[in-house]
Amino acid sequence: MVKYKLNLIDAIQKEEIEHKPALKKSSFLKLFFKKFLKILIILFIVGILIFSRGLITEESLIKEIPKASFWTGVARSLIFHERLMSGELSDRINLLILGVGGTEHDGADLSDTIILASFKPSTQEIALISFPRDLWVPIPNYGWNKINHANAYGKKTNNGAEIASQVVSEITNLSIHYFVRIDFAGYQEIIDTLGGIEVEVERSFVDPQYPGPNYTFRTISFKKGQQLMSGDRALEYVRSRHGTNNEGSDFARAQRQQKIIFAIKEKLEEIKIFENPQKSWILFNLIKKYFETNLSLEELISFSQKLKGLSSVNIINQTFDLSENSTIYSDMYNGTYILRTKTGDFREISSIAKNIFEKEKAIAAKQTKEKANIVILNGTYLEGLARAKSELLISKFNIIEIGNAEEKNYQENVIYDLTRGKKKSFLTELKKIIDGTVFESAPSNLLNYQADFIIILGKNN
Repeated sequence: MVKYKLNLIDAIQKEEIEHKPALKKSSFLKLFFKKFLKILIILFIVGILIFSRGLITEESLIKEIPKASFWTGVARSLIFHERLMSGELSDRINLLILGVGGTEHDGADLSDTIILASFKPSTQEIALISFPRDLWVPIPNYGWNKINHANAYGKKTNNGAEIASQVVSEITNLSIHYFVRIDFAGYQEIIDTLGGIEVEVERSFVDPQYPGPNYTFRTISFKKGQQLMSGDRALEYVRSRHGTNNEGSDFARAQRQQKIIFAIKEKLEEIKIFENPQKSWILFNLIKKYFETNLSLEELISFSQKLKGLSSVNIINQTFDLSENSTIYSDMYNGTYILRTKTGDFREISSIAKNIFEKEKAIAAKQTKEKANIVILNGTYLEGLARAKSELLISKFNIIEIGNAEEKNYQENVIYDLTRGKKKSFLTELKKIIDGTVFESAPSNLLNYQADFIIILGKNN
């Protein structure tokens, strides 16, 4: 169930907005639906009174609405004045995303997904920092344990997400302003409601130990390439833990989880769901059923607007692994597999989280000293198209080959990023000149090119 703060209803009744602490929650939706019909009737009457008299400017609307005083707070807070979100003044809004198994899975309240999403409004960048579920951390009032137990412990006193937020805040030294918790059944139904999502599978893999019913196992597999995933299929993709081909770790799973989140965001924008009343209502009820958050309705609207134009180019992905330069290592505690920090504290994790946007800028600055290698292929019957486009790119890129694509039926430009996001500054510059759909893996017939980016031009030029 979604848990909203009452501050919006209070504001409507008191005709003022009072800012509540970020972690205080209440059942806004119950009150909302009780008043829903009355609100619609009032809004309908007020709309007729105002628009039938031709008073359609913002100034005249504010003058007329106070006559129906119940709506003063709504008009001023939702229509005309967007209130700042927590963290916005410091240019960083931090949202903790928790994914739990739910009642149909073992360890129903253990958070298998733990992602800190940090949004930087000034640059429209977002950083997704995934924490491995086995990370050994101190949990308030419960001592040291795996980080995925924080939600489960807090769930006993109905404040699991708050406890998890407190733990992440302590290890990153950042304020966690908001949280969203969803169980896996919610993932499935939402994705199915959207008609499935497009996901680029980077590596083929097989998992022979995927959890089945009654503590059994079954085998699942994925093939490399772009594919449309149903809710069930997407859930298998994010939950798989024993895959072959380097996909059998929590670190690989964290990367897949981030892919699914962005794919859902892309699909919401693609199908313009809020212009479809039937699907909007279904989605709203699913959110009510499976989500818990401390974002108020007002803040949800504000946040969705801020993220509306977010591009994959502006997404920074951070995961932790067991490589030589990693900040963590594997260990055993009383026969249990855990992950510890190499320093014994969390200062390195805190530094990564705090400076993640600056680190990305440093990487981008270093990349700009070099030129990226690109291949330009004509995917149409328009003669000279690749040559013409190369003239626009030659000053900023090393063009190593110009030619024709094997097929000539491309409707739009396609950009294959063979760096897998490692040269984001070049990709950003490339998209300014030649806009196109970006893929992080290319068909096998293109892999012979020793390039950073391969561009196939379509008819939309």
